[in-house]
Amino acid sequence: RLSFWLDYQASGLAPFGYHVVNVLLHLGSAFLLFWLVWQLAGRTNRWLAFLAGLFFLIFPNHPEAVSWISGRNDVLAVFFFLLSFNFYVLFRTGGRYLWLGISSAAFALAIFSKEMAASLPIILLVYEFIWQKNEWRKKKSLFVLPCVAILLLYILLRQFATGLLFHSYSNI
Repeated sequence: RLSFWLDYQASGLAPFGYHVVNVLLHLGSAFLLFWLVWQLAGRTNRWLAFLAGLFFLIFPNHPEAVSWISGRNDVLAVFFFLLSFNFYVLFRTGGRYLWLGISSAAFALAIFSKEMAASLPIILLVYEFIWQKNEWRKKKSLFVLPCVAILLLYILLRQFATGLLFHSYSNI
C-alpha cells in the first residue's frame, strides 16, 4: 500500500503518525460531505451542510475505520469517493473538463482502495436524473462514462488477478 509506505517514510513504525493520517482523512471526508451537501442544497443552506458534515465527523457508526490503522482502506475509499462526487458536481455546474478528469482520477483511487466505491457510477446517474433533469433528455448523462470505463477496467483487472469476476474471495 502506497499510503502505508508514505506513513512509514514519515514516521517509521511509530503508530501515532498512522493514526494522525487516518484522522486527517476522516476530517477531510467530513469536509467533503459538507461541500457536497452545500453544492446539492443550492449553496444557500449552509446549516444543513454543516450539520451533515458534523454528524458524519462525530457519529460513531464505524469508528474502527478511523481508529484502527488497518482501517485505512475504508477512510481512503470514502475520502476519494466523496472527492470524486464533489468534482463531478462541480463539473456539471461549472463545465470545466478538468473537474471531470479529477473526478475520474479520484474514482480510480477510490475503487482501488475498496470495492464499495463501485456504486459511484450508479449514484452519479441518480444525481443526473434528479438534479440535472433537463440535461438528462439531452444525453448529458454520458459524462458518467469515464467512471463506468474505470469500473470495467477494475473488474477486468480483478478477474485477471484473482480469477473471480463476481464472487467473494471466501469462495477460493
